[in-house]
Formats: sequence, C-alpha cells, structure tokens
Amino acid sequence: MTVEWYHNGYPLANGHRFRKTHDFGYVSLDILYAFPEDSGEWTCVATNSLGEAQSSASFNVIGNKVIYDESQHPESLHRIQQIEAPKELPPEPVELKPLAPQFISPLQTIERIEGQPAHFETRVTPINDPQMRVQWFKDGAPLLNSNRFHHTSDFGFIGLDIAYTVPEDSGVYTVVAANEQGQDQTEGYLGVESKSVFRISLFPVLMFHNGRPLAASSRIAMRNEFGLVTLDIHYVLPEDVGEFCCLARNAAGEDQTTGSLHCQSRASILGDVQHPESWKRIQACFFLSYPLKVFAGN
Repeated sequence: MTVEWYHNGYPLANGHRFRKTHDFGYVSLDILYAFPEDSGEWTCVATNSLGEAQSSASFNVIGNKVIYDESQHPESLHRIQQIEAPKELPPEPVELKPLAPQFISPLQTIERIEGQPAHFETRVTPINDPQMRVQWFKDGAPLLNSNRFHHTSDFGFIGLDIAYTVPEDSGVYTVVAANEQGQDQTEGYLGVESKSVFRISLFPVLMFHNGRPLAASSRIAMRNEFGLVTLDIHYVLPEDVGEFCCLARNAAGEDQTTGSLHCQSRASILGDVQHPESWKRIQACFFLSYPLKVFAGN
C-alpha cells in the first residue's frame, strides 16, 4: 500500500518543513511551521491492488504583518503630528543700528614717581556694540605695544594699566572709540617724576706688573670700594712672579705702593713617591708574585 499527500489537488512537494508518517496503519503529516501559502485543501490518498481511499481537510493560515502601519501609541502619534505640522515663521527682528560712541567720564590726570604703576579708566556707550573699535594714543601717536601696558575693554569699561612707569611715559594719553555711526575721544595726562640719582666719581686706581699695566684675566679680580683696594689672583702661575704696583691718581696728585709675589713652580711630572709606606707595600707584593729561581752549580 502507498500513501500520497496532495495540496489543492497537486502532489505535495518535498520540503524540510513536512514530516510524513506511515506506521502500521497510522498515517500523519506534520508541518513544522506554516505560511499563508499553505492555506487550502489537504488530501491523503491510500492505494493498493484492491483500490484506493482518501481523506481531505482544509485549514487557513493567517499571516503576520511584516510592516505595521497602525500606530502603537495613538497619543504619541498625535503629538508628533503637532510637532511636525508646518508653523508660521516668526517675524524677522528689526535690526537696530547702534548709537555713536560717547564717553561718560573723562580720563584722569595722574602724577607718579618713576617705577610706580599707573591706571587710566573711563566708560563709554553703547556697551553692546561688537563693531566698536578702541584705540589708545600718546601725544597724538598710536601707543606702542609693550609688556608694561595692559588694555581692557569690557561692557563699556575701558582701562589702561601701566605695570611700572618711566620718565618717557609722561605725556597726554587719548583713547578713541569708533563705530559706523561716528567716534568720540577723551584724554588724560600722566606725569612721571624721575628718581634722584647720586653720581660719585671715584679716583682711578691702576695696577702694574713688573712695570707694565696689568692685563685683564679671568684669574685676576680687582676691587675699589670705599677706599679699600684689593687684587685677588684665583690661582698663581710661574709667570705671575714679580713686582706688583698699585697707583692711585686724582686732581690733587698721585700715590703708589708696591709688593712682590714669589711663586714656587711645581713639576709637571712627579718623580718622587708621594706615599712611601704604600710604595713599600707595592714592592713587597710585586716581588712575591714572581717565584725565585735557584741555580745549582758545580
């Protein structure tokens, strides 16, 4: 007896999803997983030499959606539609032209002693004009850049700080603020008084070596401080031997004093033993390292 399966009148094609069973009169068909195209009439036909018998059944497979076009959150969809809906553009803001600069307060008049810091400050309107340019002048010329000068321009506050003053800083300082509408300026004065300087000319002191002016050298240092005259030689050489003369001279006259330097030269190669005890020990070790040879003669 043979058992055959049909789907919608056509022989069932072989497939790994279909598991057929025919065992001692038990006939079954297992479909591991179904698709919508499996819907329809299924027929089982049993045939032998005496005839045939069949049994049919129908079922419908409802397919799952691949793409869900319905909203899963209707409330959120409504809110999204509101956000994505076209809106009217806000009116373009009217561009207001800034006013011309105007200084509220003038620069100060400052008196300083050389070395002291100085500070100029003032205020200008409008404070929110990014196109405004601020420039400083000294005696009508642009102020040169220097690490002593620090400029400040922040929300209408304008300042100039001088870390330390020198007499050349004295003069009229002018600050000019300008934009497309115009410009304004204000000025102040800085006076710097020089520090007192005491100048005392010391009478000249000359040094001679063997009747000749002493040549400059990194080994030799001469000092003349408050009447004390010294000559320091860091290390002496044989050529330093001789007579040294110190000569002091001014408008009233001159005076001198002499001294001699004796230097014992040192040998370039030391031939004498510097440590006799160590030398004896070295000799003893040297002789012990060589065996003595004894010769026997007739």
